[in-house]
Amino acid sequence: MKTLLQKQFLIIIALLLVPSVIFSKDVTIWEIGKKDSSASEFALYPSGYKDFLEHNFGFEDEFFLINHSEEKKNFPYVLPGPVDTWGGTYHTAGWRTHEINTGVFSATKYSRA
Repeated sequence: MKTLLQKQFLIIIALLLVPSVIFSKDVTIWEIGKKDSSASEFALYPSGYKDFLEHNFGFEDEFFLINHSEEKKNFPYVLPGPVDTWGGTYHTAGWRTHEINTGVFSATKYSRA
């Protein structure tokens, strides 16, 4: 009897969840850039990668603030790897981050559409 109730409970749950999965919409909370196979909307594009440090990219105290920062000014089109001397800290690249700090935003700025 207990197993039958468990099966019935699982079937009811499945029947309640399936429509929500089928009819759900993909909602993008945030994205950067355009899906156009170009990086023209980002800073330093098209060949300013050597100015990476001059524009203060790659340091831990800099970050991209969602809904405040601008792609063209605050997010470079390229990020250096450990052997890219133009990105700074060439020999210590494994010790320090070469990432742009991203993802800080306030959910209160969004409204339901």
